[in-house]
Amino acid sequence: MDLSSVSKLVLLPRAIHKCLVSTTMISLVLLLMLPLFLNGTLIEHVYIEQPPGYIDLRFPNHVCQLKKALYGLKQAPRACTLIIIYLLLYVDDIIITGYNSSLIDKFPCKLNFEFATKDLGHLSYFLGLEASTIKDGLFISQLKYARDILTRAQLLDNKLVHIPMVVSQHLPAEGHLFSNPTLYRSLVSALQYLTSTRPDIAHTINSVSQFLYATTIDHFLSVKRILRYIKGTLHFGLTFHTSTTPGALIAYSDTNWQPTVSRSNCESKYRALAHAAFKLLWITQLLQDLQMSLP
Repeated sequence: MDLSSVSKLVLLPRAIHKCLVSTTMISLVLLLMLPLFLNGTLIEHVYIEQPPGYIDLRFPNHVCQLKKALYGLKQAPRACTLIIIYLLLYVDDIIITGYNSSLIDKFPCKLNFEFATKDLGHLSYFLGLEASTIKDGLFISQLKYARDILTRAQLLDNKLVHIPMVVSQHLPAEGHLFSNPTLYRSLVSALQYLTSTRPDIAHTINSVSQFLYATTIDHFLSVKRILRYIKGTLHFGLTFHTSTTPGALIAYSDTNWQPTVSRSNCESKYRALAHAAFKLLWITQLLQDLQMSLP
């Protein structure tokens, strides 16, 4: 990962609009998958009225039971995707998951038949994130990524500190300008991505991110302190343990982190609750597609 570039690992709608505008002078090809939702075997009982022209005169009030899915039927997607695998794709890196292990084993071979791919085995590294299986869950860290940042800042051999920022410290907006603001922006951008697995530095990174275009020497010294703290906590990360209650989903939400402005404390709590419920519904649907039982 190039630490000198300031980019986000998301594709914004604005980027799609720019792509369309920039290609208006060349051919744009739209591909449509051939009828995917036809003839899927239904596992539910679905009845329809007798179609016009095929009404049985002896039993005009009877209905027909469908055995195969029809296009437009809301059960059609499930009927044609009884076995589901999920792909998380970013540029040329792909993560595959699903409940059918044999299909997951066969899919890379079929994909390699159409595209040149390389099977790297079980997930261990993805976009700077390192994943390792532990006894009762999964551990996600960014050890190599953090070391790369320290190497770029030439702080790999510096002394350690135990806290990323002094609690009572307030960064002033004025002061002697830093001579290399490009380096400052590059390091802060890289540190922002590091917060993916390091919530302990999220607040301090947010503080130094406010001075990307008026960087002073004091601001850069604050970044150096954060990096010295990271050096002593390289092995920090996020641990995801299996739930003590099988199949139970537990969500946490903080009203202080809601992106909208509320008129009252009660309204902000309802917004936080609704946002958490929305995420839970999405995860529930995903788990159901993966054939995982929920209480």
